Amino acid sequence: MDALDEEEFNAVIEHISGIGNNVNGITTYDVTLELERDDRLFSGMNAASTIVIRQKDNVLLIPLEIIEEDENGEYVYIIEDKEGGGSERTRVDITTGISDGIYAEVTSGLSEGDMVNYEYVSAMEAAMMRFMGDVPNGRRRRGF
Repeated sequence: MDALDEEEFNAVIEHISGIGNNVNGITTYDVTLELERDDRLFSGMNAASTIVIRQKDNVLLIPLEIIEEDENGEYVYIIEDKEGGGSERTRVDITTGISDGIYAEVTSGLSEGDMVNYEYVSAMEAAMMRFMGDVPNGRRRRGF
């Protein structure tokens, strides 16, 4: 509830619409919730809700945008130190678990502390690549 910031309220899902609303390629479904009675809540108050379907604590998470996939499955690149100095970019196959649409749980393949490497291309650079049919010089590597 906007007026009662940082407080959580329990609710029961009363109804999930079978008809989706598509806006810009994203389909949403209206959900009706019934809140537990609380004398601080009044008709017309603004609220946002999060419906938790599954939850896990103390898991390894990485952004979905850095997970790559091919016919062999999901993978990322890690940076490994080479003997004598320097570093090497190495493919590591991973298995993912639950996701919130932004991050994914990694159930195997990575350990806490691994340096994951990926190439970041801005939307402008991606448009240039499509237009020019080439990779722009602005491609940057970032670690996570």
